[in-house]
Amino acid sequence: MTQMQAAPGFTKHPDHRMELSQTDRTYEITFAGILIARSSKAIRLEEGSYQGRLYFPKQDVRMEYLTAIETSTYCPFKGDARYWTLSAGAQTLEGGAWGYDNPYLECENIAGYICFYTEKGSFVLTECDDIAEN
Repeated sequence: MTQMQAAPGFTKHPDHRMELSQTDRTYEITFAGILIARSSKAIRLEEGSYQGRLYFPKQDVRMEYLTAIETSTYCPFKGDARYWTLSAGAQTLEGGAWGYDNPYLECENIAGYICFYTEKGSFVLTECDDIAEN
């Protein structure tokens, strides 16, 4: 097991806002009209002035619609992100999902979770009426 390191971004920017919270609702993500993820265990990440994001536990994501790609990015607050391409029906969105396998300590709760570029492609994010466990 790898020991998590503190995020170096906070050294230069100690006031950077990074808030993670467990949601108490069930959320669904559809892409091209196909259910991709449904979870009552999503984590909301609010960071700086960026759009708030929902991270879904990998076990609640239908991975048959995601294909890992070589793309990666680095965030000094979260760490190294890996990406997936989504393919559902006749639609594909390269790099439409990402996640952090080994995030920095401050974001350890999103390790193994997947987030989606809901503002791109034909995504629909729905807050469900029920609060049922999966």
